[in-house]
Amino acid sequence: MAGDFILVITEGSSLKGKNPLRDPRVSLSIVDFHDPYPEAQIRGRVVERRPDPKLKYYEAFSQKYVGKPWPYRDAAEPIVLLIETDKAKISKQPFEHTPPAS
Repeated sequence: MAGDFILVITEGSSLKGKNPLRDPRVSLSIVDFHDPYPEAQIRGRVVERRPDPKLKYYEAFSQKYVGKPWPYRDAAEPIVLLIETDKAKISKQPFEHTPPAS
């Protein structure tokens, strides 16, 4: 997140990068890998497509979430989508997560 925006990194030639040119409305669904029953749902719209030729945002995401430099330096048309949130909701299914036995 940056201020009041959600940032999504992608390549401009990908479907994720091209679809907002046709229709800026987006929805995101975020689920915890370890417990799939709680979910965050976000609706909004892409308000800016920001070029990232030096991979500044890619590098920041990689360092934050993986702790290593971004490994793919040959990204085709790297961009950042700035998403303004219109509606956000958190829900939880009425189940208890039981991790698989090892």
